[in-house]
Amino acid sequence: ALDAVEIVTCICAYYAERGYKNTMAGVKRHVTTLNDRMLEAQFGFQVEDDAVVELSSQFAHSEIVVPALRVLSEDRFATADAEFRKAHEEFRNRSYADCITDCGKALESVFKVMAAERGWPGVSDNSTLAKLIEAAAANDLFPGYMEEQIKGLRAMLQGPGTVRNKDGAHGKGNSPSHADRDLAAYQLHQTAA
Repeated sequence: ALDAVEIVTCICAYYAERGYKNTMAGVKRHVTTLNDRMLEAQFGFQVEDDAVVELSSQFAHSEIVVPALRVLSEDRFATADAEFRKAHEEFRNRSYADCITDCGKALESVFKVMAAERGWPGVSDNSTLAKLIEAAAANDLFPGYMEEQIKGLRAMLQGPGTVRNKDGAHGKGNSPSHADRDLAAYQLHQTAA
């Protein structure tokens, strides 16, 4: 049912963007009504930018995920946007290890876009998240007077990469993965933040 809602919303938005003037207002009105009904029923999902996303926390969703989706909708972040939306889809489909992997990819993609735009030396398409964060700090992405706060921020920013490496992207051998719903939800919110 959620896939059908997502498809219908995308189709309506597609036609609305192509000149059917009254359609977009109608689509927005119906999406708002649908979102309101899902909130009333505590259904746990919302339609955001033509995609159905799971709400693990209303506050985190409205204050972290929605603003992140708005930023990622810029053309320059198209790859990161696709990766982050795929992570939401995987979360919805209970593919938690894949969700964690795509969260890490989305964050890396955002840093790579910033690195390319700002001309950070020593950064390439193969740079790891840790190297990208190091380059961000070295190139004054963060204010120098916030050195102590930045240490914590750097550790938090490396979180998606670390969790991805431990519970998402790599083979586990004989060790079981710890990628469960709570860890994937945390990863989605941490990535968005």
